[in-house]
Amino acid sequence: MKKAITPVISLVMLLLITVGLVGITYTFIQTSLTTQTNSFRIVYAQGNTIQIINDGTKPINSFLTFTIDGNSVNYRVIPKESSLIAYWSMDEGSGPMIDSSGSGNNVNLGLSDTWMAAKFGNGVNFGNDGWTPISLSSSQTVETISMWIKTTANAGTNICFSNGDTNQINICGFQYNAWYSGAQHTINAPGTYNDGNWHFVALTQDASGAKVYVDSSPVVSDASINFVMGSLGAGDFNGGCGHGCSQFIGTITEDDVRVYNRVLSADEIAAERDIGHQIKPQEAAIIKIYTPLSTGAHALNICTQYACQAELFGFK
Repeated sequence: MKKAITPVISLVMLLLITVGLVGITYTFIQTSLTTQTNSFRIVYAQGNTIQIINDGTKPINSFLTFTIDGNSVNYRVIPKESSLIAYWSMDEGSGPMIDSSGSGNNVNLGLSDTWMAAKFGNGVNFGNDGWTPISLSSSQTVETISMWIKTTANAGTNICFSNGDTNQINICGFQYNAWYSGAQHTINAPGTYNDGNWHFVALTQDASGAKVYVDSSPVVSDASINFVMGSLGAGDFNGGCGHGCSQFIGTITEDDVRVYNRVLSADEIAAERDIGHQIKPQEAAIIKIYTPLSTGAHALNICTQYACQAELFGFK
């Protein structure tokens, strides 16, 4: 008597597609195993990018497993949404920092700024001989800023935006300074983070107040800083916009800097830190792989808490 197929395996797809991966032609076989309604699909793998679609009814905020050949890899979900008004992935490695949000907010590096290996691919080490100006393509409301930073400096500014002396928003190391209607408002994140290691920092602010996140969760909040920072157009990396912050004494390395015109939820902030960006239900997402792949055979395995997907790569 034949054994019944286990209900864990609800679908097996063998799809032979020839793709180019880092200049080499590969053939991969896609296998899908899931019995959950909250599932996702791997659509393709090409070059150093993977596309997946969240077919489920819940957002994807993390992956339980993301391996190639059984080994963990460095990756990021690339954000794509209308509220993203600036996104400097800093992957270029030379020339200006390109704004990947599509808004055209490219940034020319200063004389002492240098490209270097960072948290995800490349990043920029901002020197201390001058500020690195940012000019937004149009006046914006800034409600969320997130980034990865590494420094041993004691003081200074990661990034700031302003509309002159009326409204200014500054992330100064792990401190938040806001200048609004002639008054300064400050939130200090407790703890010591200028230890030369990478730390995730995020700020949210709107009419409900301000929150500062460092690494894992909101470490401090202030409901009294409850104004909307609108009409911001200019700013700086590694320099203050005039109130509350100064240029870094020493250097700071930054990577994967994002600016949104809406407040991201705590779950979305956690997804920014853990996988790069939240993947909403019925949304397609591009995942960039930063770990170099050798020629030969490779096996990709991705699991959420609801489902797993696997791709088998073979050298052709």
